Amino acid sequence: MEVRFFGEFEVAAGGVPVPVRGAKQRTILALLALHRGKPVSADRLIDALWGDGQVANPVNALQAQIGQLRRTLGATAIVTSDAGYALGIGPDDVDAARFEQLVAKGRRLLEEGETALASTTLGQALRLRRGEPLTEFAANVDPRDITNAGNPAAHLNPRCS
Repeated sequence: MEVRFFGEFEVAAGGVPVPVRGAKQRTILALLALHRGKPVSADRLIDALWGDGQVANPVNALQAQIGQLRRTLGATAIVTSDAGYALGIGPDDVDAARFEQLVAKGRRLLEEGETALASTTLGQALRLRRGEPLTEFAANVDPRDITNAGNPAAHLNPRCS
């Protein structure tokens, strides 16, 4: 499974987009993907979805949303633990993480004087950017959940933020 944050948020399996319908399911998926395989607590997910208590039984409502996501993505796509829910992905499965890795590699190559290879590597990073990340989740995603992936300048120049 591949998660694409840049541009329109999407998930793909084998390069084929998997339609995830519904704002709540997309928000859950985005939050889980932002944590790249690490658990996100049910409380954090509930707060993102129903922060003001709009639902009578938020735990059951969350479990229903997770169940629907599992039907869409596959039964093993979301792992449940005592710590919460995690998406069964690694850093290489998230475009923002690949972007960060390529930028870090490009910077190292520049420091080593490998300008041609650095240029190629940084070009690969820029091609991953199909637009601004996470725009559809501005109201639901806590800025603390987002890395510098949304700001390539932060990687290229330590004085930019």
